[in-house]
Amino acid sequence: NPLFSASDLAGSEELTATGGEGVIYLNATRPVSVSIYNVSGQQVRRLQVKAGTTEVGSLTPGLYLVGGQKVSVR
Repeated sequence: NPLFSASDLAGSEELTATGGEGVIYLNATRPVSVSIYNVSGQQVRRLQVKAGTTEVGSLTPGLYLVGGQKVSVR
């Protein structure tokens, strides 16, 4: 299975990101490489996710960018 970057999937239904209490939930329809950036543009995480839902935890509250999507973490 080829991996795609989150930016390749930006604006598509193939990767969605939802914020929660200290977490971001990533839902991908296929394997993808995902980078998470804070509002200062610093990369805070980079990970490979499989198809399905992946929970990325231990995030401080704030806004993040994931594949072109703004995600709010409480």
